Amino acid sequence: MDNAPNPGINYYRIKQIDLDGKFSYSRVATVNFKANFGIRITPNPATDFFMISMNANLNPGTVRIFDPGGRLVFKKEMVINTSVKIPLSDLRTGWYLLEIQRDGEKHTQKFLKQ
Repeated sequence: MDNAPNPGINYYRIKQIDLDGKFSYSRVATVNFKANFGIRITPNPATDFFMISMNANLNPGTVRIFDPGGRLVFKKEMVINTSVKIPLSDLRTGWYLLEIQRDGEKHTQKFLKQ
């Protein structure tokens, strides 16, 4: 897993190692990652709330949170300034995916609710 891909085109391949020590490589796959505008979630892990911090203000957009099963558990239309507080008191403990969508672009980040 690439936890910190570089913005732009990234190249990946898989190295498979057999039990006898022989190995082979898969074909190269390319993935284009867009810059995430410096989205940060603090604190992470979080308990009652987290703050979304950005390097720049964004136009009005949609903030969504999905549970591990992919179900939408939070949705709000908002202008995302340099910092926004998101309540988490209604969420169970576990991993979630934050999605920020605006102007046809999606930016995602995982977080842990304790």
